[in-house]
Amino acid sequence: MISSTRSDRLRGRTRRGAHALERARVAGYNLYLAPDDALQVSCDETTTDDQLRALVAALCFVEDPAEVELCEPDGALPGALRRTSAYLTHPVFSEHRSETAMLRYLRRLAASTSPSTGR
Repeated sequence: MISSTRSDRLRGRTRRGAHALERARVAGYNLYLAPDDALQVSCDETTTDDQLRALVAALCFVEDPAEVELCEPDGALPGALRRTSAYLTHPVFSEHRSETAMLRYLRRLAASTSPSTGR
């Protein structure tokens, strides 16, 4: 059973969380094993249904991820509120790929556009 109380996190309980966690890691997924033996994974608006099916298939020993049936989570965003347009398309987002690089860029930008402080 998988539930989501926040839009960016899926949480599933299993009797053998550590075993399932190891299967997920072998399949290339990075999940969190909560103290109550539930597995958690973070998602965002770019996470696709196919990616979720592949994750569930890895955890449940399903050979073909297409066989995994997904359902709409409780509290899902209505279709009218879901993003359909491109985002972060400005070249600055591909030129500065890490958070640190972006912060350095923003600091240089702020320094070049602010008046001199005389320091």
